[in-house]
Amino acid sequence: FRSHGRQGALFYPPVSLMSKRTAVEEALYSLLMDQFPEIHWQKLVTGAARSREMMGTIACERISYEWLDKFTKAATATFSIYVMDISSTNEVDNIADDIIRVLSNDRTLSGTVVDSLVKEVIYGMAQGRPDVGAVLIHFVVTYDC
Repeated sequence: FRSHGRQGALFYPPVSLMSKRTAVEEALYSLLMDQFPEIHWQKLVTGAARSREMMGTIACERISYEWLDKFTKAATATFSIYVMDISSTNEVDNIADDIIRVLSNDRTLSGTVVDSLVKEVIYGMAQGRPDVGAVLIHFVVTYDC
């Protein structure tokens, strides 16, 4: 803290009202809401939500930190993006391809992160159903701290 002006008065730097994880989650949520309005999106701390309609959830699973040099720290956050269609009537695998394309076209999430990458896609099918009913996309972002 620095003295500012009068003797003994302290100046506190402004504190961000939103954590970086929350800012990244908001940017990701806004992008997916805008590009895929037919999916009911939610933000969760962890895990997926189930619904009778096609459902999408965004959850930050973990964040790791590393020092790049003596003064610079970077964070790598892994987000799980779930898309589920309990009835398996929508083409979830095609929607997953579209989500991957959208995320790849905006790798900085409009400047919110330094870079991002779809790291892994896991498909799920209900027993006895030929179509994909769920997809889990692991989306990794890197940002400065």
